[in-house]
Amino acid sequence: MKDHQFSSGFISPMKCLNRKDVVAAYVNYDARKKKNPIPKNLADWPWADPNALDLELKRNKFKPGIIAGYKTWQAVQLSRLDLMNCAVVENMFRDFQSPSERLPRILSQLIHHNVFRQWKPNEPTEWYEWLESGKPFPKDWPLIIRPALKSEAPAKYYIEDGSGRVVCFLRRLCNHPEETGVAMGYLGVEPDFESNFMKKEPFLELLIQA
Repeated sequence: MKDHQFSSGFISPMKCLNRKDVVAAYVNYDARKKKNPIPKNLADWPWADPNALDLELKRNKFKPGIIAGYKTWQAVQLSRLDLMNCAVVENMFRDFQSPSERLPRILSQLIHHNVFRQWKPNEPTEWYEWLESGKPFPKDWPLIIRPALKSEAPAKYYIEDGSGRVVCFLRRLCNHPEETGVAMGYLGVEPDFESNFMKKEPFLELLIQA
């Protein structure tokens, strides 16, 4: 297993989490964010089986795949420099860019583009006004993070869930260099070789690199 380390190191390096801890935290936050019910049988989900867990996530309209594909996770706090080493979802800026414009994926390069300064969610969210107004990044809004794929280079990490929160929070940190706030998240550390999702391209390389 590789030793993943951010540019500033892990600020909370002692907290290792299992799959159940992270999936439950994600489901609770995502359900609240989207105003959906938390599954009544959540405690009884098949935590040891990544493929059965993927089915439960899909059945209850949560994002499957990576979050079920890691056995262990690391709780992390991400500084401004850490966030700049992350890539975000490719299509999040499509409403703010021309069809011919090709944007980088890594945030250290995206911060120099107008779309980074212009972007905002296309529907009301609990986090946009909160982060824009200068409030701290809450612990119960965890980012879901994995190591970057080769296609996402030069990024070291990819924001699997929370790209919008990251853009808003990093934009604020860039606009106010005196701020020293951190974002909260979970980094996938030990992938599950039994996960059918992880065995498929392009994510197979995450198993090979482990």
